[in-house]
Amino acid sequence: MTEVKESISTEDALDQINIRLKFKKENVSAKTVRADPSSFAKLDGSIKKNTSFIKKIKAGITAAQLSSLKKDLLSLKMEKYLEEIVASIADSTFKTSNDVLAAVEICTMMNYRFQEFGKLLLSNLLKYVGSSYSGINGDGREKEEQQRVLKLRSTLRFLTELYLVGIAEDGLKARDEFVPAILFQLFAKDKSLQNLNLAVTFVKVYALYFFPDSVVGQLVSDEAVLDLRKQLVPSNIQEDCYKILSNYYDTVKAELLKEHKKLQKIDKWNQDSFIARGEISEGRQEEYEKRFKSFEKLRTSTQTLSSFLNLEMPELPTEEVTRMGITISDGRAIKDESAINNGIWEDEETKSFYEGIIDLANQVPTILLGQKQVKQEFGESVVPEEEKAMVTDLENKEIKEMEPEKEEVEEEVETQEPEDNLEKLGSNQAVFVSLANRLANALNKDAIDQIAVEFAFINNKGTRKQLAQTLLGVSRQRLDLLPYYSRLIATLNPYMPDIGTMVVEEVFLRLEIILRKKSALNMDTKYSFMIDNAIYVCNPPDIQAAPKKVREPIELFLRKLIYKDLSRPNARATLKLLRKVNWEDELTKKTLQKLFFKIWKVKYSNLNLMAFLIAELSRFYPSFGVSVVDSCLEQIRIGLELNLFKQNQRRLACIKFLGELYNYRMVHSHVIFDTLYLLLRFGHENGIPMRNNNCPIDAPNDFFRLRLVCTLLDTCGHCFRKGHLARKLDDFYVFMQLYLFSKDKMPIDTEFFFMETKDSLCPKLEFIPTLEECVNQVNAIARSQMQEQDSASEDEEEMEDQEDLQDVEDTAEPEQTEETNDDEVVVHMAQHQEEEEEDQNFEREFNKLMQEYNDSRRTDRKTAVFDAPIPTRRNNPEDDASVSSNQVSFSILTKKGNKQQVFLALIKADSSFAIRTLSKQQAEQEERVRLKQLVLNYEERERQDSNKPVEPLDASGRSMRKGKSKVLWSNSSSMHRES
Repeated sequence: MTEVKESISTEDALDQINIRLKFKKENVSAKTVRADPSSFAKLDGSIKKNTSFIKKIKAGITAAQLSSLKKDLLSLKMEKYLEEIVASIADSTFKTSNDVLAAVEICTMMNYRFQEFGKLLLSNLLKYVGSSYSGINGDGREKEEQQRVLKLRSTLRFLTELYLVGIAEDGLKARDEFVPAILFQLFAKDKSLQNLNLAVTFVKVYALYFFPDSVVGQLVSDEAVLDLRKQLVPSNIQEDCYKILSNYYDTVKAELLKEHKKLQKIDKWNQDSFIARGEISEGRQEEYEKRFKSFEKLRTSTQTLSSFLNLEMPELPTEEVTRMGITISDGRAIKDESAINNGIWEDEETKSFYEGIIDLANQVPTILLGQKQVKQEFGESVVPEEEKAMVTDLENKEIKEMEPEKEEVEEEVETQEPEDNLEKLGSNQAVFVSLANRLANALNKDAIDQIAVEFAFINNKGTRKQLAQTLLGVSRQRLDLLPYYSRLIATLNPYMPDIGTMVVEEVFLRLEIILRKKSALNMDTKYSFMIDNAIYVCNPPDIQAAPKKVREPIELFLRKLIYKDLSRPNARATLKLLRKVNWEDELTKKTLQKLFFKIWKVKYSNLNLMAFLIAELSRFYPSFGVSVVDSCLEQIRIGLELNLFKQNQRRLACIKFLGELYNYRMVHSHVIFDTLYLLLRFGHENGIPMRNNNCPIDAPNDFFRLRLVCTLLDTCGHCFRKGHLARKLDDFYVFMQLYLFSKDKMPIDTEFFFMETKDSLCPKLEFIPTLEECVNQVNAIARSQMQEQDSASEDEEEMEDQEDLQDVEDTAEPEQTEETNDDEVVVHMAQHQEEEEEDQNFEREFNKLMQEYNDSRRTDRKTAVFDAPIPTRRNNPEDDASVSSNQVSFSILTKKGNKQQVFLALIKADSSFAIRTLSKQQAEQEERVRLKQLVLNYEERERQDSNKPVEPLDASGRSMRKGKSKVLWSNSSSMHRES
C-alpha cells in the first residue's frame, strides 16, 4: 500500500477537538437558555449598516474578517434581515479550514440569538447536495462541473462542521442520521465518480472524527484523543460513514482497473501503428495523453482513499504478452468501449480507413473510367467543359506524338505509325511499373488513394490484368500490405470491377487447393484447424437468421394494447376494448392468459393498471381472474425454489402485482399474510429461519427476500393499519425480526428500505434486542394463534372480511377517465345455463342411484324390529328438591328380562364424567341454535334477492348504493362475490 497520509500530532488533534467541543457546548446550551430578545432592542437596526453587514458576508467569510464581522454582529439588530443573512452565508464558498471555522463561529453567535437560524441555514445548504451539471456540452460543461464540485466541496465541509458543533443533529430514526445520509446521497450511486474529489477531501479532513478507532489509530495513537472525539461523533455514526466510504472505494478501485486496461490497449495500438506506419496519428496521441492524465489523477485519489480507509491498494496488472496466431471473430463479440461505439472497428481511424472510400469520379474524368456521357433532359449528349478540355489536350498530345515529319514520304509514315503505337504502349507500361514499385511502400491511406487515381489515367484491359497479378503476388511476409491492397481494389471496383473479380476468383482457387492438400496429406491437427478457421473467416457458412415469430392479427393487437398503449388516462378505454374481443375464441383467450400470466413483461409502472383490468374483467369472466391469481402465486413460489439472480426483476414484478390485486379486492388478506410468511420461511428447516441452520436457497448475506417483503407491504400494507389486521401485521413484524437475526448485517441501502417500510406502517413498533427474547415472543404469538383458531367463529371471520373490504375501499383508486353508461349491469356470461345443466345432471344421477338402492332392498331379508315402548319417568318435585347445587342427576336405564327400569343417580358436579357430559350437551345446544340462525339468515337473503331491483353502477363499475361488495379469494381457487 502506498502511504500518502501523515500522522496527526496529538497536540493538533486535541486543539481541533477542543475548539469544536467549545462551540458544541454553546449551541447545546442555546437550546435551553436562549438570548433574551429584549436585550437586543437597543441595537442599531438601520438599513445602511445591516446592508453593509450583508455585503461583507456575500463578499466571503474569512478568518481575517472574523473580528470585524463579530463586532458588527454584536452591534446590529438583524431580525428583519435574518433570511437574507442566512442565504448569504449559504452561498459563501470557503477556501481554507480557518475560513470554515470562522463561519462556524459566526453561525454559533447567530444561533444563540435566533432560534430559527439553524433550520433556515440547513435548508439553504442542503439544496446544494446532490446537484448536478446541466445539459451544457464542451468547455462550458467542464467549467460548470468544476464550479459545482468546488461549491459542493465547500458545502460538505460546512455541513460537517455544523454537525460537529451541534447546530445540525441526527434524527430519531436510522435513516435520519445527518452526515451518513449526506454521504449516502453523494457516493452511493456515483458510478461515474463525479464526486471523487469530495470523498478525498472528506477523508483527509474528517477521518479523525468519522472513522472507527481501528482506522483512526493509524492517524493518532493517543487514547485521550480517541476518547474525546466520541463526544463529537457517536460510534454508530462512525461505523456508518466508514461503511459508505468503503463501498465507494470498491467502485473507485474497479474504475481504476478498468481505466488501466484501456490505457494499456491504447498504448499497444500506438506501438503497432508506429511499427506498421512509422508514425502515430495526432488523434491517438492526444487521446493517450488525455487518458494518461485522467488515469494519474484517479490513481492518486485511489491511493489517498486506500491510505485513510486503511484498505489495500489494488495491484495494476502488467501488459499481456502478445501471442502469434490466428484470431477468429464473427463480429458478435464486442469487448471494449470503442467497439461498442463503432461496431466492429477498433477506433474511428480504422473505421474511416475501411468505410471512407474515395470516389474516382471526383478526381478523374468520367470518360477515362469507362462511364457513359452525361445526358441532358432531351437526350442530347453533353460532356462537362473541364473534362472536354482535358480530353482535347490529351488527344492533341497523342496526335503530335504520332504525327510524321513533313519531309518523310507516305511509305515512311505508314511504317512509322505502328512504331508510335508501340511507344504509347511502352509509356503506359513504364507508368504501370512505376506504380507497381510504389505499391510495396504505400503504407498509408493517402498514398494508396493517389495510386488509384494515377492508375485510372492508364486504365485499359492489359493494365487491369497486370494490376490483379501484381496484387496477387504479394509476399507472404508482407501481411501489413493486405489492408492497403484491399482499399485499392475497393476504390477501383465501382469503375473497374474485373480487377476485384479476378483477385477474388484466384484467392478462392488457392483456398480450394489448400483444402485438397489438407485432405490428401496427413497434416497436423493444429495446422488443419488453422486452415479451417481461415476458410471460415474468408467464406463463412450461410447462417439463417432466427425466424421471426409469426403472430396472428389478434395477438399483435392485444400485445400492442397491453405493452405499448396501456396508460393511466386510457385504462378505461383499454378495458372496453378487452371486453369487446371474442372470449370464446381459444387463440384470444390463450393470448390474454399469456399477457396477464407473464406480468413481468409489462411496464413496472403499469402493474396497478393491470390489476385494475383483471379486477374488472373478473366480474364478467370469474374463471379468468382465478387463473391469473393462481399464476401469480405460482410464479412467486417458483422464484423461491430457483432463487436465480437473473429472475429478480421478474420476482419483484410478481410480488408487486400481488399487492395490487389485493388493493383491487382480488385476493383475501389471508393470501397476503400467507405469502409474507412463505417468503421468510420457505426452504428453512421446520419453517423457522435460524442462524445456525444453513439454507441453500437463502444465504445469510442474501437480502432479496426482505426486499420482496418490503415491496409487498409498501404496495398493500396501508390496508393493515387498523383492526384485527393491524395486530396480525405486528405479529408478522416480530417474526420478521427473527428472520433478520438469521442474517448478516444489512447493507445500508437495504436497511434504509426496510426502515422506511417499517416507519410508514408500524412507526411505534420497537426492535427486539436479543434473539432469545425474539424467540419467546414468536412462541407466544404462535400459542395465541392456535388458541384463536380453536375458538374462532364465523362472526369473527365476517368481521375480518369487513375490515379487509373497508380498508381496501378507503385506499383503492380506480383508474377512470371516461364515464360509463348508467344502465351498465354486471352479467356473468353463460353462468346460469351451466349451473342449470349441472343441477339437472346431478338430479338425474341421484334419482338413478335411489332407484338402484330401492331395487336392491326389495330382495333383502327383513329383520324383526324391536318396537318396545321407551319407558318414561315423570319428574318428581321431591327428586328435584333433593338434588343439591353441587350435584348432577343422571337417569340410568336397566333391563331384566323384558322389564325395564330407570334409576336416578347423583354425581358430583366437579367430576370429569359430569363436566364432559354437560360440555357436550351445551355444545350440541349451541350448534343447533347456530344452524337455526344460519337457515333463517339464508331464507332472509333469498327473499331480499328475489325482491331486489337491478342496481345502477357508477363510472368505476361500483354500485351507487350504500351496500359494499367484496371479492373473496381462498387457496382452493374459488372466488365469489357477496353484497
